[in-house]
Amino acid sequence: MAIEPVSPESDRSLSSAGLHVRTWAPPGNAVYGCEHVQAAFSTDSIINAMSIKNYTTLLQCLYQRPTFVSQTSLRQPYKEGDALTSLTSNYLCLQCATICNRDELDKHGKASQHCFAVDSRSGCLYCRACQDYIYDPVFERLRSQQDPINISIGRKKRKLDELTPSTDELSFININSNKAPCRAIGLRGLFNMGQTCFMSVILQSLVRNPFLRNFYLTDGHKSSECPRDDCLSCGVDELFSEFFTLDKTEGYGAVNILGRSWQHKQEFAGCKQQDAHEYFQFLVDQLHCEISADSEGIVPERCPCIIHRTYSGQLRSDVTCRSCKNVTTKEDPMMDLSLDLRMQVKKQKLDHVGSVSEARLSLHSCLRSYTSPEKLGEASYRCTNCSGSPHHVTKQLSIKRLPPVLCIQLKRFEAGFNANSISSKLSTRIDFPLQLDMTPYTTRAVHAQEFGGRDMSRNCTYDLSTVIVHIGKIDGGHYVAYCREGDQWYLFDDNRVSAVAESTVLGAEAYLLIYHIGLVA
Repeated sequence: MAIEPVSPESDRSLSSAGLHVRTWAPPGNAVYGCEHVQAAFSTDSIINAMSIKNYTTLLQCLYQRPTFVSQTSLRQPYKEGDALTSLTSNYLCLQCATICNRDELDKHGKASQHCFAVDSRSGCLYCRACQDYIYDPVFERLRSQQDPINISIGRKKRKLDELTPSTDELSFININSNKAPCRAIGLRGLFNMGQTCFMSVILQSLVRNPFLRNFYLTDGHKSSECPRDDCLSCGVDELFSEFFTLDKTEGYGAVNILGRSWQHKQEFAGCKQQDAHEYFQFLVDQLHCEISADSEGIVPERCPCIIHRTYSGQLRSDVTCRSCKNVTTKEDPMMDLSLDLRMQVKKQKLDHVGSVSEARLSLHSCLRSYTSPEKLGEASYRCTNCSGSPHHVTKQLSIKRLPPVLCIQLKRFEAGFNANSISSKLSTRIDFPLQLDMTPYTTRAVHAQEFGGRDMSRNCTYDLSTVIVHIGKIDGGHYVAYCREGDQWYLFDDNRVSAVAESTVLGAEAYLLIYHIGLVA
């Protein structure tokens, strides 16, 4: 089915009919069905009129032509015999002549940048950006006028025009109704309950984690059936319920999570500022213990709990004796990566002595240093192949298995080990990308000769999800988090949430970077 384009002449007839002039909305609803409809149609009357014309044409196709027309879609790219008639709903693109099934809708939308489609069975408008059907007053009115069921009812009962509110009724509705958001998307701040910003930024990163969100929102942990009074996982379950099942925008007090954190680790009790990375390590370890408490006989590195399936990877360490060339290989589990910055800063200064402009460090240079061979002295290793005698060795790390969610700590803090030493914080700017390719730092790449010509095309590209920043000095300061929701970045500063530009995020002095594997970010 093809949709005839609307010419300027036909647009004038639509404009004169007043179809795209929005003057009222049903109780509790916005003038537009969603922000994407408003952005697409509110500024250009011609585009708005074209969409109304196309929608009317699609409705006529649905209600006046045989059903199999709208229920038949073509696979793309089309090959003869690829026509598929479906018993379930198809989607008719509002902006072109394409008919797709649900699996093809996202592919078509991304390729063409088309956002709206019409359900082949109901005629309802679907927004691909919202991932949901939307109730738009203008389009819904057109649908009601075209729907044969409504038309047949209208002959016996009141006409649709009689349902349009009067001026007085509109005024009463606007005063006594609230605009209801279409869904809760977790954009809420967390109240600071006395130097608890270190906890808040980690919890915000958990809220953006699709694996944990799906686990808790599908009763992965049933708080109502949990027998433990100090269960931290119950607190996290409550957090997800508050953020994603209730349409609230005010701040949330994570009292249960804070109290149970104090119970399990006394160091976090009180109003003293804590390290966000230490809290992250504590939290994932404690959640792992509680979620897998009823499981027996589990090998730790292969634990099937949601925490390990989300954050757990594997490091490989190769130690080569420089005397006999014997290589000792060891594999260890990892829940995050901690990258040393101080050696990188010293090396950078030595490499640019006399340079007018100071070169900036990048996350990639830190990762290259992390997986580069490192020479160790005799006292640090005894070679078993040389009868246990000490020898100079070379050690090299690589990542054998990457986790779905990768947490990277940029080690900015150095604590004093005795009364004479001074704790300090490194404020050097580190450049980090929105998309991170971890392929060069994997075991397959570092030891490419060992793996020969085996497949190296696995997806190792990550998308940045959260940036945690420490503001101020080491003995105090404040934590904030930048988190991505869709294509928009937000600053979470305790209970305050504000939209920020991408450039602001990339210019931040990052302490923790949390990346999600590209397929789910």
